[in-house]
Amino acid sequence: MGAINIRRWAWTINRWFLLRGRLAWLQVAAGLVLSVQVLSLMTSLHRLAASDEDRVVAPTVSLAETAPPPEQPFPPFSERFALTAQALSKLTADPNKPGKIKFAYDQSQEARIIRQTATIATDASWQQLGPMLDSAQGIGRTAYISRLRLTREDASQPALKAEIQVTIAYRDAAEAGTQ
Repeated sequence: MGAINIRRWAWTINRWFLLRGRLAWLQVAAGLVLSVQVLSLMTSLHRLAASDEDRVVAPTVSLAETAPPPEQPFPPFSERFALTAQALSKLTADPNKPGKIKFAYDQSQEARIIRQTATIATDASWQQLGPMLDSAQGIGRTAYISRLRLTREDASQPALKAEIQVTIAYRDAAEAGTQ
């Protein structure tokens, strides 16, 4: 055993390519692709092992240690009569004059809320209508004026026919029963 004979080694490789032709080049290409894939897999496994060592395991939390859920923004459905009475008292321009009130309920299964819509038709002057609408905004966090329609016969008439639609959103009745 002596030193490596480079000429003999080069002639062996060259002869292999000369004898096999395109098949030799295909075998070399497949070997290179396979070598790159194995090298990539080994690098990924090494990085994954290093990241597993660095990962900190979060402590387990028992149910007794969890904080109570924050207060829901929607009032429970059982408060609908109190909020309705409050809305009606704030949306009455003149308590002595009769008005027309319509109620509608709309339930959204996906959002798990119920919307109560009160439509109030009244005659009011500009001076009464402004404070009445301002006070309607203070009914509750989930109450809003969903539609306002104002009409009058001519420009000199001080009274307006107002149709005010106030919507109040509540939690679903099924949820309210579980609390």
